[in-house]
Amino acid sequence: MNSESRYWFPKGIDFNNVSQQKIDWVANIINDKLWSCLTWISAKEMFLQNI
Repeated sequence: MNSESRYWFPKGIDFNNVSQQKIDWVANIINDKLWSCLTWISAKEMFLQNI
């Protein structure tokens, strides 16, 4: 998942120049992505199944 965040926020980015809205938007994209390592469910779904 680190590579996913690096896609949106390259190494060395100054997060002082990134809005909270954009950070939240990217987090939602990553959390809703289907992952083969999670048997093709999203991280959000996996979390909700295990709380």
